[in-house]
Amino acid sequence: MDRLTQLAQGYHPGDTDLAWARATLWRGLIAAALDEPPYTPVTGVTLRGNTRHPSLVLLGAWLRESLGVPVAMEHDDAPAITGAVLHRENGDVLMERPVDSTILRISEPSGVSHRVSPRCARCRTASSRTCDASTPTTSTARS
Repeated sequence: MDRLTQLAQGYHPGDTDLAWARATLWRGLIAAALDEPPYTPVTGVTLRGNTRHPSLVLLGAWLRESLGVPVAMEHDDAPAITGAVLHRENGDVLMERPVDSTILRISEPSGVSHRVSPRCARCRTASSRTCDASTPTTSTARS
């Protein structure tokens, strides 16, 4: 936190933070969850991960600022972010990615659950536009 505070004091437009970039998948999934009906308000957020990692701190600050709700952080010894819970009036949306897994699981109050896996390694490079068709990226199931 001290380093982030120090960096913020010298911020100039165009500066970038790789810790913010590392939270891109989480930001996208959280935004997508908020775009799904029934559009009930978020009353709070709980983030889980290494509370000393700047990605978790930045994600928490973004959610607190964007949603205007309290954000709690639960520490674990993971390298970075391992979970997010959106507390909503109709129930919690739970997103978790265990440290030993590349699969992120999302559980919705409706009983729908999703598994999200990053595309194969070749898809992560800007020079590659193809991916092995056998690599699953998402799946959906009813609990």
